[in-house]
Amino acid sequence: MHIRPAQHSDIDELIRLLHQVEDVHYQARPDLFVQGGIKHFPHELEQLLTDPNQPIFVAVADNEDSGKTPLHQQTQGEHILGYAMCIWHHHDGSHALAQELSLHIDDLCVDQEARGLGVGTALYRHVREVASEAGARRITLNVWEGNPKAQAFYDHLGFRAFSHNLEQLL
Repeated sequence: MHIRPAQHSDIDELIRLLHQVEDVHYQARPDLFVQGGIKHFPHELEQLLTDPNQPIFVAVADNEDSGKTPLHQQTQGEHILGYAMCIWHHHDGSHALAQELSLHIDDLCVDQEARGLGVGTALYRHVREVASEAGARRITLNVWEGNPKAQAFYDHLGFRAFSHNLEQLL
């Protein structure tokens, strides 16, 4: 497996994985997420792929990865095992916030057939390296309640809460 920036030829694979993410979110919070919904349409991914402030990284299966997992057979292109969609935040300072550069992981997905193989950890390490090399002070992300596997994964990587979004249903 290797990690690289996403390319336009990856859009179909990204869409496939985006559906997996939405399914997890729908199962956890059907009051918020639409069954069968998707976060980004192909034309939106096209735009994201050209935005340097929103890098997308993909984990790609190498030839030696075949046979390690029952991944579906792809007829064209590379098989994407997972992705990390990120957003750079440039805080120029204000009366209340310190000046800093941070990288937000907006979405991290590992193909349901490749979970437990180190794909998520490899993606995170790559994102961390990119952020560190750019001089970022922190990496942030959000995890939905009702997704205990994701919460445990990020806890294992050393993430800690620095704010909480709360709700009160009416």
